Amino acid sequence: MPEKKIEYIKNFVKNGGNLISSFETSLYDGDGKRLNDFQLSDIFGVNFNGKIFLLDMWDYIYPVNQKTFFKGITKKFLPSTECGIEIKVKTGNPLIYFYEKLKGCYDGIPKVSNLPFLILNKYGKGNSIYIAGNFGGTYYKYRFPEYKLLVKNICDLFSKRLIKIEDEWIEAILREKDNKIYLHLINLTTGLKRPITYIKKIENLKIDIFLKFKFAKTIFSNKKIKIEKHKDFITFTLSEFYEYEVICFEK
Repeated sequence: MPEKKIEYIKNFVKNGGNLISSFETSLYDGDGKRLNDFQLSDIFGVNFNGKIFLLDMWDYIYPVNQKTFFKGITKKFLPSTECGIEIKVKTGNPLIYFYEKLKGCYDGIPKVSNLPFLILNKYGKGNSIYIAGNFGGTYYKYRFPEYKLLVKNICDLFSKRLIKIEDEWIEAILREKDNKIYLHLINLTTGLKRPITYIKKIENLKIDIFLKFKFAKTIFSNKKIKIEKHKDFITFTLSEFYEYEVICFEK
C-alpha cells in the first residue's frame, strides 16, 4: 500500500469511517516490500510482532465477550483461520483469542492462548476491526457459518442496512446517478459443480430496500414494479430473472 492510500484510509476512519482488515493488510509498501510494522498500526491498535504461523484444521479461536459481534454464535470453540499473525496490542480491545495449538485432533481441550485474533479499536470518530489471520481466504475455502455471522454482526453494528434479500445466492450492488438508484442483481444459483453449465431461474424474489422511492422499473425486461411502502423501507417482489437484472428507483 503506497503512502497516499495510507493517509486516505487514516482520514476516512478518523472522520467517522469504519474499517475491517485482516492478516498482512498494510504490512507491505507500494513496491511490495515487507515492513517492520503495519502502516495502519495506529488504526488497528496493534503492532506486528514479527511472526506469521500456520494452523491445522483442528485448531480453534475463542470469543472472550459473547455479547459483542456474536449474535447467533453460541460455540466456544470456533474454527481457526489457516494462518495467523502474532501481534502486540497497543490501544485495541481483543474480543477473540487463538486457542493454543493442539498436537492432533484427539489431543484434548486446548487452553486459551495469549495471542489475540480479533481486535476492536477506536480511532478518531471511527472504528477498526482487525483480524490476525487470513480470514477471507479461510472463509472462501471452508464457508464456516460462524465467519459469515461474525461479518454480518459487525456490519449491522457499524452501518445501516440498505437492502435485504431472502435468497442468499443473489449478489446485490447499489449505485446512484442523477438522482436515481440502480440495484444490480447477479444470479449465482448454479449448483455446486464446475464449470458452470446453467443458471437456475429465480422466481418471486422478495426484496426490501431501506430507502424511500416513488417509482421502480426493471431495465432489461422493462417492467414497472409494484412497490409496497412501509414506515422505514419499501418492499417489492421480482417475478423472475435469470443471470442478471438491474432495477431503477426514482426518488
